[in-house]
Amino acid sequence: MKCRSTPFAFLVLVLSFLSACKKSDDYTGFWKRNCTDAFGVQIKKQAGNLYSVSFCGPGGCFAPGEWTPNTTIVGDPKYRVIDANTIEIGVGQNWTRYSKCTTDVNPRLDYSTMPASKDIVAAYESAQQDRQKALAQAQPDPHRPPCKSIACKKAEAYLKKNFCGESPAGNGPDDGCEVRDARKRSETARVIADYSCEWNEAKNESECKQNGQVSTELRNTLIRQLEKLGMPAKAPGEIYFTIMQPNHADWLAVEAYYLHSEGLRIQLCEVIAIVDPNKEVTVFRKLPWKETDSDVPDATTWTLLDIADTRNSGKSDIILEGDAYEDHWFEVVTLEDGSAKTIFSGLGYYL
Repeated sequence: MKCRSTPFAFLVLVLSFLSACKKSDDYTGFWKRNCTDAFGVQIKKQAGNLYSVSFCGPGGCFAPGEWTPNTTIVGDPKYRVIDANTIEIGVGQNWTRYSKCTTDVNPRLDYSTMPASKDIVAAYESAQQDRQKALAQAQPDPHRPPCKSIACKKAEAYLKKNFCGESPAGNGPDDGCEVRDARKRSETARVIADYSCEWNEAKNESECKQNGQVSTELRNTLIRQLEKLGMPAKAPGEIYFTIMQPNHADWLAVEAYYLHSEGLRIQLCEVIAIVDPNKEVTVFRKLPWKETDSDVPDATTWTLLDIADTRNSGKSDIILEGDAYEDHWFEVVTLEDGSAKTIFSGLGYYL
C-alpha cells in the first residue's frame, strides 16, 4: 500500500510545483475602451513589479508615472482585473473598462481610422475628462492635505455634522460637501458684527451689507492692517467687518474685507486676525491688495464662519471658509501660546 501511494504523491508534488511556477498575467500592451479608438492607455513594465499606466492619443503619450502613479495593478484599489485581457480603472467613484487590443505599447493612433460615429466622439471626450480628473487627483491639493492626527479628524467630523450639506458635491473631492448657510452658527460665540453679500444680476456685481457696529478704535486698527497689505489710504471701495468673541474668552476673531468693483475688474484686500485683551493683533490669513477679473478672480479669500470647540477639548477653534475660483473648503484654526495654528483644511467642493 505504501509503495502504491508513492507515484500519486510524487504526481501531486509535481503539479503543485508547476502551479507555483505559473507566471502571473503580463499586462504590457495597449488598452482601449474600443479597439477601433485612436486613443487609449499604454501599460509598460517598470522596475520591480510595477507598471506605468499612461493615457495616449495621436499626439503622443504621457510620460511614465505622470498620468497616474506606477502600480502593481493587481492589489491596487484603483484597478479591477476582470481577466487577463480586461481591466477597469477607477477615477473617483467612476470606473472605466479597457480591453487589451495589442501587446504593442506604441501602436499607430490616427483619428482618420476611426468610424465616423457620435458615440466614438463622446467616448473620446469622456476619456479626456477621465484624464483630467486623474491628473487633478495625482496633484497634491494644497487646500486638502491628508488628515491624519486625532485633532484633525475630530475637527473634520465636527464640520461634516455642522457645516456640510449634500455630499459629494461639484466635481470633488469624493468626501467633499456643499457649504451650508454660513449664518447658521453655533451658540458658543457672540457675533458683534458681520456682513452678507448677494449677487446683483442687474448690476452684474456682488453687493454687501454690513450688520452690527465696530468700535472706532478696532476699525482703525484693522484699516491700518489693510494699508500694510497695500490698500490705498483713500481707496474708493467699501470695507466690511466680521467680529466674533467666544463666550468664555476675552479675545476677538476679526475679519476686514475690502471690495471695489470697476466693470469687469475688482479690487480686493483682506485680513483675518486675533485681537487679544491688550489690543495686540495676530494676523493669520491675509490677501494683499489686488486687482483681478471679477468673473475669474485670481485670488484666495476667507470668510470667518464661527468659533466653536470642534475637538471637544475645551478650547475655542476658529472656523473659516476658504474661497478660490471654483473652489471652496473649510479651515479650522486654534490659538496656541499666542499664535494661530491650522489643525484642519479640507472638505467643501471644487468645479
